[in-house]
Amino acid sequence: VLHKSVGIDDITAAFKSKKSKVEFLVIKRKILKIFYNCFVKNDHLNDYDYFTKNQNILNAQKRYRYYLFKIFSKLQTIINYNGFINFNIFYKCEVELQKISKSLGLEFYSIHKEVMHTPSYRSCIKWIYSNTANKFYGTKILIYNSFEKKLLIESKVCSAKKIKVVGMPRLINSLNTK
Repeated sequence: VLHKSVGIDDITAAFKSKKSKVEFLVIKRKILKIFYNCFVKNDHLNDYDYFTKNQNILNAQKRYRYYLFKIFSKLQTIINYNGFINFNIFYKCEVELQKISKSLGLEFYSIHKEVMHTPSYRSCIKWIYSNTANKFYGTKILIYNSFEKKLLIESKVCSAKKIKVVGMPRLINSLNTK
């Protein structure tokens, strides 16, 4: 699990009353940010603005991707794990990890939590998704609502078969609080 405080709250809430054989291991996202910044210096890209034609940046991202592949290949020999979970499909330091997960034989799930938009803001988000954001290269997006699913599909971020609406576990727990 690539740590993000609210995301961890969702996982905790989802498994609060269920026994699970799954053991979650947490990696601080800050580590990936440090690695990324060592390879891709001054890229002027952001989480929702990952598209570039700059060959220097593309080459740096390729070196970063290869570095991640080597690290996580080695880690697989030390720790048995099945994949990754993150909490936003557009985190720039994690996009390259999405890309290598399949070649490592690992799943990549994104619990995409930034989905609560007003109807008028959805058109802005759709433009961002269509014009500046990256595609999703992982296994599956778990999402809170069908509005965001529709935006991701219409913007061609990913196909419908890669998206599952699961609700918001931490909100459901909050509603059950007396």
